[in-house]
Amino acid sequence: MSSQLWKGKKILIVDDSRLAREDLRHKFSSLGLEVIGEAHHGMQALELTHKLLPDIVSLDIIMPEMHGIEVFNRIRTDLVQINCCIVSCLSAEAKVKEAYKDKYDLAAFFNKPLDQDAFKFWLKKVLDKAPVGIKLAG
Repeated sequence: MSSQLWKGKKILIVDDSRLAREDLRHKFSSLGLEVIGEAHHGMQALELTHKLLPDIVSLDIIMPEMHGIEVFNRIRTDLVQINCCIVSCLSAEAKVKEAYKDKYDLAAFFNKPLDQDAFKFWLKKVLDKAPVGIKLAG
């Protein structure tokens, strides 16, 4: 899949790990996405989402001040046009599936470290649809 597919799409990266943000910035940029901001906690994520209005918000789950699922929930309430994806560690996936299986129309869950091919596949699905939020892959 060509980077042209995502050219012009803006993404906000939200993760409390500086190294994870750097890795995600590199991977998203290599796909042609424009990284328009980074946040290291949930409250900052909400502020930047409202200010920058990205096409996609990449969310970690476990963060200070507000976890990624709560950020997702607030984005979906206030800014339904914005797509979200969860990028978190493998150990969190089962917990998220169990805790939120009946509560959210969930669009893409990506494990850290991010697999570029799987990410391209799910990102295309997210962007091909109307805003869908997060879906747990698998």
